[in-house]
Amino acid sequence: MPHNKTIIQPSGSRNGRHCLLDLYGCPQQQLDSIESLDRVLRNAAEAAGAHVLGVVSHRFEPQGISLVYLLAESHLSIHTWPEHHSATLDIYTCGESCNPSDACHYIIQHMQPAQYFLTEVQRGAPASPAHMRLNSVSCYDTIPSAPQAGGEPLSAQAVNAWPTHWR
Repeated sequence: MPHNKTIIQPSGSRNGRHCLLDLYGCPQQQLDSIESLDRVLRNAAEAAGAHVLGVVSHRFEPQGISLVYLLAESHLSIHTWPEHHSATLDIYTCGESCNPSDACHYIIQHMQPAQYFLTEVQRGAPASPAHMRLNSVSCYDTIPSAPQAGGEPLSAQAVNAWPTHWR
């Protein structure tokens, strides 16, 4: 299964870990079932060592779902596009007691995408804009574009991984 992974780390202290996961080529039925997604995401949170406090869901018409989980450690969310066989996820956990990367790997294993793109950001408490740097990762990575109609192969595009604006 083709995939890319980027890790962005702050040079100072760490407050938490933030994973962004894009899935492509997932089964359409799974992406449009709140029950199926809820089962996978609750188990993924448990696999990461996180504790679900609550969940909010919304079904879009004619298709698509958003689920947002409030975790004792922070949050987990998914947004699906069944018509494109794709989903995006955002998993952030504070502290050292859980690992959002474990949740991502659980989700990948159980949703079986044809391709995925995982970015993990180490979140810190910066003293200056210089706190954010890429460690052992090139400035550019590739991510798959949206699947094409009729199951055409996915293409890739270059993405600049550097922050563009600092306050």
